[in-house]
Amino acid sequence: MGAFDRSIALTEEKYVNTTTVARNVRRRLVTALAAVAIALGVGAVAAPAATAAPSGWWTWDAPGWGWEKTRWEGVWYTSPYGQHLVPDNFHEFDDEHAAYGGGGGRLGYPTSGVRQQTWGPISAGGYWQTFERGTIYGSFEGTHTLLNGSGITQHFNRIGGGSSAVGYPAAPEVQEAPGWWYREFSNGYVFASRNGVHAVAGQLATEHKYQGGGSGLGYPTAPRRQDAPGFGYQTFERGVVYCTPYTQSRENCKTVRGGFLRLHAQYGGGTGRLGYPTGNQFYYSGDGSWNQSFERGFVEIFNNGRVRIS
Repeated sequence: MGAFDRSIALTEEKYVNTTTVARNVRRRLVTALAAVAIALGVGAVAAPAATAAPSGWWTWDAPGWGWEKTRWEGVWYTSPYGQHLVPDNFHEFDDEHAAYGGGGGRLGYPTSGVRQQTWGPISAGGYWQTFERGTIYGSFEGTHTLLNGSGITQHFNRIGGGSSAVGYPAAPEVQEAPGWWYREFSNGYVFASRNGVHAVAGQLATEHKYQGGGSGLGYPTAPRRQDAPGFGYQTFERGVVYCTPYTQSRENCKTVRGGFLRLHAQYGGGTGRLGYPTGNQFYYSGDGSWNQSFERGFVEIFNNGRVRIS
């Protein structure tokens, strides 16, 4: 195990009382019984009465694959992945796991203990536990499951999981139309559509939401790009969001859309004559014009189609 794993791997004993010798003996006995079950091909083995949990029995889903519900801890699972606790007194991981069918359900058996996030947007209070077919995350955003088969989950894992810019899951996946999905995270969103799967994070995600989100500005058509350090943009179906440095930890993000988008592109986009937008477009009733300011120009588009750049 590397230094990284040692720093984040928290054993189940951190969350439960394991001070009694009998409980430790019970776990060693269950491991031995699991080996016997595999060797003999039996499907159910009773735990010794003197060391059994309140139920008195381990339930075996298959030879070597069993679980035991305890009164205070949660559910212990034993399998070729080892023995792992899905705790009930910690972000209610066991309730979330049970909602997906337990060890025989959509998530399967645990493949690790509970681990703590030590960096990223949610490092102060993020925890996760891996299973055969997914991962349960717990944080101040609640407890949520990401299933491995989802394109959103796969992209989330590729960009760094809970330590990525979008943070931890904050809501279930939502389908807006056939083939058009999104999921909210603590610091952004991941969208999946015919345009691909892309994350929208930070202040850029806030601006996208302000512009109507997926049903307004549309779904992202590409990942975020950088023109220079601190100067970035992301393209959507009906516009582009540009971000510039505002403070050391905050960006100023504005949107170019509609007629301004076509004109801005003609002049070279963010690295062209006009530069990055410094404000969003607005309507001026005095002369019936739509206006938007940029780094190197002020654009007015009138109702008759006339354009003035100053």
